[in-house]
Amino acid sequence: MPKLSEKSRKPFAGRTIKLIDASIIQQAGHKNGRGGRSLRLHLCYNLSAGAMEAVELTDHTVAESVTHFAIEKGVLYIADAGYGKGKQIQHIKKCHADALFRVTPSHLKLAMDEKGHTQINMVDMLNTSADLLDIKCFVHTQKGNYTPVRIIASRLPEDKALLAKQRKLRSASKRQCQIREKTLVYAGWVFLMTTLGDEHSADSLLKMYRARWQVELLFKRIKQALNVTKLRPASLEHAKVTVLMMLILWAITEKQIFAAEALLQKKQLDMSRYSICATSGFFFQHLRATICSIMTLLIDSDNLNNALLRLMNHRSRRVNQFVDLRFIA
Repeated sequence: MPKLSEKSRKPFAGRTIKLIDASIIQQAGHKNGRGGRSLRLHLCYNLSAGAMEAVELTDHTVAESVTHFAIEKGVLYIADAGYGKGKQIQHIKKCHADALFRVTPSHLKLAMDEKGHTQINMVDMLNTSADLLDIKCFVHTQKGNYTPVRIIASRLPEDKALLAKQRKLRSASKRQCQIREKTLVYAGWVFLMTTLGDEHSADSLLKMYRARWQVELLFKRIKQALNVTKLRPASLEHAKVTVLMMLILWAITEKQIFAAEALLQKKQLDMSRYSICATSGFFFQHLRATICSIMTLLIDSDNLNNALLRLMNHRSRRVNQFVDLRFIA
């Protein structure tokens, strides 16, 4: 994965930027007919270094949380709305780091004071002609405690806002529930919550948050290149070993991709014709072919004979007429 360009990260020069996200991996059903379970892969990706740093595989019932990772001092963490809660922000601040999370106002309790006496009605604040709002306020963390944050609200273009509202309506219809009016209002905006101060403008924060999409593309490339659709039925510990092995292979692939990109840059070729997805698939297939070739070379004649003896234990119900005819004499 290419690193963030110097131009786009200029307002954040000197800061380490890490992306946090999670993705669902399905496990095939068991032989007794019961359906398989869903596993959640938690990932912390160092965007500044272009490398995966921490991975954890849990049952799908374990929620997305920043507590799955060792939060480092001075680092800027970026995550989607699944992490946009007051508790998550509080944990980041306790570790002396910063956060830039997408949020849903319905999931937050916001106030203008640290005691929470003056609650914020976000729908009323969005009743404006402005396309960008930068609100300094306090978010509820736990047990009546509030911590200072900034809420950045950016109005979506009309076409995208309409699509977002239609998705909300379809989702409500599918779940057979009534949609609230404020949900449709929020659908027309993008909301970010951050601990960063005024030294970073609202526009720069919105541009920086777009870099979070890189971790989504990473998950997509891993699943496509490794052909991860469903894991075999097994225990959680077995599934962890399988996924970690896949990620080790992917890390080797990423190293080869980085070397290839460096070569292309050195030759000053037109990078607009470059596809990282195609490159990822090529290098992974090359790695798999290399591993298979090595394993083939490791099978000497003695091991081959042992393998044939083991295969003799797998009797087929169908008569092997080819053998009967070939060796008849």
